[in-house]
Amino acid sequence: MNRETEKEKILIVDDDENFTTVTAAFLENEGYETMKANTGSKAVEKVSSEKPRIVLLDLMLPDAEGIDVLKKIRQVDRNVAVITITGYGDEHRAVNVMKAGSCDYLRKPFRFQDLVQSIEKASIWREMQMIEDISEGYLAIDGAKVVYGNRFFGDLLGYAREAMIDMEVSKLFPKEGPDTFRRRAKEGDGTWHTCEMEAVHRDGTRYILEARIGNDTFQGKKVVTAFFKDITATKHLETALEETQSLYENLILNANDAITVINPQGTFSLVNPRFCEISGYSEEETKSLHFSKLVHPEDLPLVTDRHRRRLAGEDVPSNYQFRIIRKTGEVIFVDFNANAVKKEGKIIGIQAIARDITERKQAEKELRERMEELEKWHKLTVDRELRMVELKQKIEALESQITRLKTLKKIK
Repeated sequence: MNRETEKEKILIVDDDENFTTVTAAFLENEGYETMKANTGSKAVEKVSSEKPRIVLLDLMLPDAEGIDVLKKIRQVDRNVAVITITGYGDEHRAVNVMKAGSCDYLRKPFRFQDLVQSIEKASIWREMQMIEDISEGYLAIDGAKVVYGNRFFGDLLGYAREAMIDMEVSKLFPKEGPDTFRRRAKEGDGTWHTCEMEAVHRDGTRYILEARIGNDTFQGKKVVTAFFKDITATKHLETALEETQSLYENLILNANDAITVINPQGTFSLVNPRFCEISGYSEEETKSLHFSKLVHPEDLPLVTDRHRRRLAGEDVPSNYQFRIIRKTGEVIFVDFNANAVKKEGKIIGIQAIARDITERKQAEKELRERMEELEKWHKLTVDRELRMVELKQKIEALESQITRLKTLKKIK
């Protein structure tokens, strides 16, 4: 069955032209996009130029050992999934290649059904690599237990990845109830719910994490997914800012996040250098610039409504994300945290901290797309296997009927 989503690129590396032709024809009929290489050097070139997601790599190539080709491919793209193809008697070599980074191997001759299953396994492997490569903590949660946590999150709280599997979430977040993640994912209403949570390190140290929680899939299974950033230092700095005005001003000037104060008229009373860098406007230009001029038109109703209600003293979410338009016209995503500034009990403005999260948004989008694609292919594989079982049953019934007819004929 042809795929309706973006075609997955597969590079077939083998010097047997008949094998590559037949295999490519099958995979293309299954909806994959294929390319071929008959030497190790050509394979490395295609990985660099064509960016395949999966490589079928034969160990016996005319110009190089399979393990050497694998290592070179890894240097070009560490996230490409490599399936080793081995001939009879090559199992020992295949094991060594697996240790070098191959995600699976097949022994010739193999069934195309086995190839499809191996490709699906490779897709999962690739998704895991992407999860491990992001510079944020990641948890997949089913009910009240951890299904998977990436290395970044494990390092943050002092746990090995294996130790986190099946761990009660409450052990990591003691102040949260067993259904907290599920409830907050539901509050996101189809989007990511952002909040702050207190986590406990293995040694008892407490950390404040910014969490983005939503419903997603992990290895084809629906789970609650959460991404985490350690904002402990930022929260401590915020406390320090309240204690010492001079320190406050110094930190504003050197902060990595954009910091601003918006007056009741909607213009900027204060901006730090990072704000000017992100927005593209000079400090002088911001003095007469209304904040609405920075906000993307599609996000403006939400931003202006929350600004108005916050000035009125209403309880509105302090943290949310939207798009801004830089002076150059470039659109970027920001993570925005705003609080009312009071003097003698009266609100006199809005203090806000913004962070450029454009790259993170793009990474999240790609990860969701890959997870959705993986879930769809898992379902298609199950359906295909069920149809094969049904066909086999029909064939067996027909053979049985023919046997009975032959028996009756002999009797006559």
